[in-house]
Formats: sequence, C-alpha cells, structure tokens
Amino acid sequence: MTYRYQYLSAVIIGGYYRAYRELNTTGDDLYIIARICTLLAHNLRQNGLGILERVSVPQMCGSRQIGVCHVDLVVEDLIAVSVKNRCYRIEYLHALRAFLYSSGLPVGILLQLGGDHPDFRRVQNSGKLSEREWR
Repeated sequence: MTYRYQYLSAVIIGGYYRAYRELNTTGDDLYIIARICTLLAHNLRQNGLGILERVSVPQMCGSRQIGVCHVDLVVEDLIAVSVKNRCYRIEYLHALRAFLYSSGLPVGILLQLGGDHPDFRRVQNSGKLSEREWR
C-alpha cells in the first residue's frame, strides 16, 4: 500500500508542476488558486484517477461538531490536496493535519504557490509530526 501512496503523490506533484508551468503565473490571487486546482483536477482525471473537488468534513469533539475542515482535492479517497497562495506557514500544515484527522485519510499534500518557485509538503496522518513526514 505504501507504493500506492508514493505513486499517487508523484502523479499529483507532477500534475501540479505541469499546471503551474501551463498557467505560467505567480501571485497571491485566489483566482489563480482556483485555476490551478481546476487544471490539476483535469490533469489527474486524464490519468484515470478519481477526484473530488472542494471537500469539507465536520470537525468533531466527542459528539459535538466544533468546526469544518476544507481541502481543495481528494484523490482516490486516499490523499487530500490543499493549494495555498503564500510561502509555507505552519497554520496551513495544521489545517491539513486537522482535515486528515477528521476525515481519516492517511496522507495529505500541501502545494504552495508563493516564493521564488512552487513547493510542496507531504504529511501523514500520524500522532506526531516528525522530520520524515516532510516531502
């Protein structure tokens, strides 16, 4: 099963870089994020992958709902993908981990547009964050 996550992660990140090059743009505009998400979803569907867009799950504490977590894409019901428009911030990582915990998905990928070049982080749904979980 680990190979499946590695393969899907590689396909997602490759599709992200293709979409980024195709749009040939950088910036902080939410419209750019929407275009990248749409193009990435289209590229992944062309590869035969099952994609859900703009997914939300309730955040629970016991039997009470305390919030809602969102991600941009869910690939094959295995990997959550979140696209952000700024350089890495710890809040983005925490939001993705909260989604993974609430949804029960095992892996998440944080794609980032800001900075000198696009970047990504891979996160596993585990109890503690360790250095191995990055990339």
